[in-house]
Amino acid sequence: MQCWNCLTEIPDGTRVCQYCEAKMEEAPTEEDKEFVQAFLESINEETHAALMEAARESSTAEEFVNRVMVGSCPSCDSADVDSCENDPEIDNLMVGRCYECGQLWCLECERPFDKGEMSCPCVIEDDDDD
Repeated sequence: MQCWNCLTEIPDGTRVCQYCEAKMEEAPTEEDKEFVQAFLESINEETHAALMEAARESSTAEEFVNRVMVGSCPSCDSADVDSCENDPEIDNLMVGRCYECGQLWCLECERPFDKGEMSCPCVIEDDDDD
């Protein structure tokens, strides 16, 4: 069996890849693959080339998504980044984190956050009191 994320051979029946920790039940469906193929055929050449370059530079599907959706760190230009969506202390999809220099920033406007800051005025948050 091959991990859908890092393409490493793993034992049949594995639930989580021992190399990249991807959950095996999250593998893309045929419908997902067809959607991506249709999308790639619909975009312009420049965007297609940029996506293909990001794919070549990425060793896993997660790294590719981070390159496309998070980008590089606005402070040190590192590609070792992620969104803070799954960070229990931050839990914000619109906050990026650099693992190299520790910078946090707004993924909407790319404004670096000061220490302790976790949100940006450019992002309108839902008001649960309505």
